[in-house]
Amino acid sequence: LPAAAGAPKATDVEARLAAARKAYTLPDVPECLSQLGGETLVPDLLAEGRTGPAARVLFWRVACQVAAGSLPDARRSAEELAAYGLEAPPEVEAASPEAEAVVGKAIAEVSAKARTGLALGSAPAGARVAIDGRAPLCVTPCHTEVAPGPHVLVFSQDGYVQERRSITWSSRIPLMAR
Repeated sequence: LPAAAGAPKATDVEARLAAARKAYTLPDVPECLSQLGGETLVPDLLAEGRTGPAARVLFWRVACQVAAGSLPDARRSAEELAAYGLEAPPEVEAASPEAEAVVGKAIAEVSAKARTGLALGSAPAGARVAIDGRAPLCVTPCHTEVAPGPHVLVFSQDGYVQERRSITWSSRIPLMAR
């Protein structure tokens, strides 16, 4: 199927990452953050199966947010990276030790959380489901477990238009008896 009209091209993402990294080293934090902005950039990359660039965008967002002194935003970006199951990119050492620590802590915390069940279905049944940019995991109807947080689901089936859904999944909180 053809890519969505607004999907980022590989060269565009690489150029944005290079510009963000350069701005980070100057330091020009506002420029760094503007290069990595856009709420749909990471989900678009994951929908295309481009986990490496998605991880790099999220990592450099963390680095720029730490440099801006915005630790809550940096933690949210790091938790997003961890929830998607992405690894810190190789250039993690090019950022500050504080940024590296925020990412490491988020990965450890998200990994320690219990994964919760997610039932997936489609009409008609038989769609392949890819989660967070990985190869298709199952065929609907199916059940899987995911970490709490954001996820990108891509449903594909021969003869049908590919469907993408972005969700934020949370752990179920058990009811307490009185």
